[in-house]
Amino acid sequence: MLDVLLSLGVQPAGYAEWYTESIGNPVSEIPVLGERVTSNPMNLGLRNTPSLEAILRLKPDLILGENFLDQFYSNLSEIAPTLLFSGQEDHWKQSILKIAQVFDRKEKAQAVIESHHQKLATLRTELAPVTATHPKILLFSTSQLPGSIYVYPGDGFSGILLQELGFELAVPKN
Repeated sequence: MLDVLLSLGVQPAGYAEWYTESIGNPVSEIPVLGERVTSNPMNLGLRNTPSLEAILRLKPDLILGENFLDQFYSNLSEIAPTLLFSGQEDHWKQSILKIAQVFDRKEKAQAVIESHHQKLATLRTELAPVTATHPKILLFSTSQLPGSIYVYPGDGFSGILLQELGFELAVPKN
């Protein structure tokens, strides 16, 4: 959601962490964020269990979240108008268009989508020799837990992007 907001020139008032209550100050600790986030967003807890008290203190004009927050929708919508979007990474184009409509930035959203398509086309051409000789790619991650490896099935943003670039994802069959 943050990437969509920033691409439209909208600054966040608050944010929720993915895994841990607080990693400190992500805007100052993650350089790429510090270059783009000019507000001082408030930490609202974990993204799947945000602190309603923190959201109340923030007094937002609008709450944007992912649809797995449906269980909190009635509480959130009592605080401010609330829009929940698909958490599927392949729906970012739909999300950016809806969010752009709220902020009256439809033209900016179209420009972001068009720029994305142009960059994909350029990269697809540049990577054609690689995808021709090494078409299959395995997308995985690990954690700090011993023996913890996650193989991505290909329906997330990274997998979809790699497929759009011409790669074939090597996904183990269950």
